[in-house]
Amino acid sequence: MDDVSEDATLSGHRSVGEKPTRFQRRYLLAAILNIGVMIACSVGGYVVGRSSHNGMWNFDSVDIVPSAVREALLQPETAKSFTRFTMAPFVRDEGPDLADHPWLNPPGPQQDRFFQSLAGHGKVFLVSAQDMRRMGKDPSKYARIGEDWGYGDKIYPARFDHTHQLHCIHALLRDTNSSTMEDPLIRRHFDHCLWAIYDYISCHVTLDVYNFMWVQDTPRPWPDHASQRRCRATDPLDEFYNANDVSTDERIRYLVPQDGDYVHPISAEHKGLNDIFMAEQAQLGELMGNDWLRERRKRFDEAMVEWRRTGKIPRATEDEKGKVDSEAVDHTIARWA
Repeated sequence: MDDVSEDATLSGHRSVGEKPTRFQRRYLLAAILNIGVMIACSVGGYVVGRSSHNGMWNFDSVDIVPSAVREALLQPETAKSFTRFTMAPFVRDEGPDLADHPWLNPPGPQQDRFFQSLAGHGKVFLVSAQDMRRMGKDPSKYARIGEDWGYGDKIYPARFDHTHQLHCIHALLRDTNSSTMEDPLIRRHFDHCLWAIYDYISCHVTLDVYNFMWVQDTPRPWPDHASQRRCRATDPLDEFYNANDVSTDERIRYLVPQDGDYVHPISAEHKGLNDIFMAEQAQLGELMGNDWLRERRKRFDEAMVEWRRTGKIPRATEDEKGKVDSEAVDHTIARWA
């Protein structure tokens, strides 16, 4: 009933180094899109409404949470939030222990054990028929245990949904590493994005619960990952961006390091890939590296002079907004974000 056995059924076994089939590539892409939707649903619209329960970061009410979860996990102490700095694999000085993080191990037993500890333990809890209806599900359509098994009215197997999301990260990381990604820049960008999703989910676990149902020609209960989620709208965030946008301020647009500013070191691997990228762009005639820094500093200095002379914010024109930064800065961000 766990996510690992489900994954084996869906994708089958594939030896390391073998390229994924068309079906497996589609499965991976579908999983990426699914995770993206889940994250957008959770993070969007932070400013819409506030929960009356201090510990519920992503719920406006407890109406759709199973009673056992609500009673056990929403007490003042157990629901207490915590602060954690996120970690960036390419910046070594901010997390001295990051080099030993299992994420950075090559695919294999140690990395598998790490993800097993997060999501592959196969543990299941039980919810009642009333809980199922509260979650928006028809109890008659889901796998259940016997009413006389000694668990009272809690007869429907369930798991927390965040374990499945983390499992999907593991599956994507494992399967993509077992295939060939010829462009090292694309490989690094992909790994970085996987890490970003993992790091986000591991810090923002939800109380979403999924259940199991019987499926034709399947000998065991099958996970139903459909969940009734309380999502947040992204429109207020877009409105906030529009109302608070400072990207046309040339002092900010062309900001450069000042004397005394701390510059984070990067790993040798990242620097090597960055050098490859800059060499590729230089062949296309684009300003890169120190050449671009000199041009950027020139534009920054000009903006500061204009601001001090007029007292007005120097604004980038539409042509400027779409020209230099799209050629260099934004392009770099797009490849490495």
